[in-house]
Amino acid sequence: MNIARVTGVSRRALVIVAALLAVAGSARTAAPAGSRTGAKLREQDPGSFAPVSPAEPTLGRIEIPRVGVSAPILEGVDDRTIRRAVGHFPETPLPPDVGNVALAAHRTTLFYGLRHIRIGDAITLTTPKGAFRYTVARTWVVVPTDVSVLDDSAGRTLTLVTCYPFDYEGSAPKRFIVRAEAVPAAQPVPEPGAAGIAVSPGCTASP
Repeated sequence: MNIARVTGVSRRALVIVAALLAVAGSARTAAPAGSRTGAKLREQDPGSFAPVSPAEPTLGRIEIPRVGVSAPILEGVDDRTIRRAVGHFPETPLPPDVGNVALAAHRTTLFYGLRHIRIGDAITLTTPKGAFRYTVARTWVVVPTDVSVLDDSAGRTLTLVTCYPFDYEGSAPKRFIVRAEAVPAAQPVPEPGAAGIAVSPGCTASP
């Protein structure tokens, strides 16, 4: 057995569990090392919501034009962060890195518009490394203990987490998940036979 590898995986799992437990606030359940057992995607009270200052450094911004979502992104999913911005789950990547970018926000504030999200809606994440586009591929509802939505992916995906039902009074019992897939950056198509551009076999350049 590769002890170094196992230790590395366990540390990563523990960091993710710690982030989830931060969202859970005081409702915490003990979990064995290297396990997500007991971790929950829990809602916090957004009553003290105060938007992040425009002058404060952020990881970037999320935009979902069709449903009116436009908000800054901060690192972490602790109480203070989620009450001020969309939170980025630590130990999940940021674009353009490959993997599952995971973000969370309140259903009553910054992610209010997710109640109207549809398959095919466009999402843009803008970071210091550029603007990255995604298309909504799926939405579904999970129980708070289902943290598999944060699992890594082989491609470039985006996962949004908020509470559900949207109009539930009090601490909502379920979680609404949006999964989006990255849209490859558009590349200009050169004219066949243009200067410096080879013409592929079987193609004829325009005179």
